[in-house]
Amino acid sequence: MFTRLSPSVCVLLTLALAACGDKDASSDDSASGLPCSTSVPGLILPDGALSGDVPLTLNLSSPDETSANVTLEWSLDGESWSPATVEGSLSDLPVSPEGSPTDLIWDSVADLGYAAVEGLQLKVVATSACGVWPKNIVTGLTVLNEEVTPPTCTIALTTPTNPSDGVVTLAYTTTHPDSTPVDVRLSFSTDGGGTYTAADLKTGDCDGDGANDGPTGVTTSPEGAAHCLAWDTEARINTDQEVVVKLECLNGASSTLESEAISEAFTVANDPTPEPGEVVVTEVLGNAWLLSGSYIELHNRTNHTLNVNGLLVEIWNRGKDPNTTAARGQHELSVTSGIINVPAKGSR
Repeated sequence: MFTRLSPSVCVLLTLALAACGDKDASSDDSASGLPCSTSVPGLILPDGALSGDVPLTLNLSSPDETSANVTLEWSLDGESWSPATVEGSLSDLPVSPEGSPTDLIWDSVADLGYAAVEGLQLKVVATSACGVWPKNIVTGLTVLNEEVTPPTCTIALTTPTNPSDGVVTLAYTTTHPDSTPVDVRLSFSTDGGGTYTAADLKTGDCDGDGANDGPTGVTTSPEGAAHCLAWDTEARINTDQEVVVKLECLNGASSTLESEAISEAFTVANDPTPEPGEVVVTEVLGNAWLLSGSYIELHNRTNHTLNVNGLLVEIWNRGKDPNTTAARGQHELSVTSGIINVPAKGSR
């Protein structure tokens, strides 16, 4: 379709274009005098159909100029022109008598989308101290962007502390080259990844930045944006269970799965039976003469609910050593329902 031009051929092409005096209404192609009347910016493209990020080479040749500014535009009909999305500077480009090449990248997807386009035209116009150079228009180009894979998000998940319990904060990052917002989906497995169950999430601020953290409209960046989710493990797990969690990154517009991350295995320790040190006595009222009677207050130091039914409370006289002296009395906490729950980090 289109063959790569050598710098010498480009010079002959630009001279021919200058002699034709081709004009259009979208650019001022007039020249204030030599050398602008004979200097046309050279444009070198890859052979064949173009796609995605297209490498371009501008070759600016003039006997008297040393620098020039360039505009690059595209058109489907040769009448309506739009600025091309270019990676690289178009300002103060080098010019020399023998030609000075400048390499650029044209983001054809940003301008044309993920489609196939035929008959595309690219136009280059340079401006230097002498004025505006004659334009260079390359016609008959084909762009096949339907074969370009759209950029997707990448998600990275940090495995929680082992063991974890109660409401577990999951830290993750989302990366996208275009900083496109995405949705995320959290699930967990108790059979090593064979099957997954949707995780129950808590609303609110889990990273302390003052903003609610949720699974929709999650921001991304090329460098990676940090986020978190609060997983309520007690909603579905009330034992000590080894799990893995999976976090999926979804296209926010179509909910199409783009990537996923799976944690290493860790234990969710939600067994409601108290272990030594998990429950402590925080207040005691004995030999009460008020109508309220005697009582003790228990505090749950864990992040999950504990059932203290059946817990044995032992009492020693003041000054006695529990390690060497028998308890003066014992009392078992018991109710007919078999449940005396103390909430996570709470007291009862």
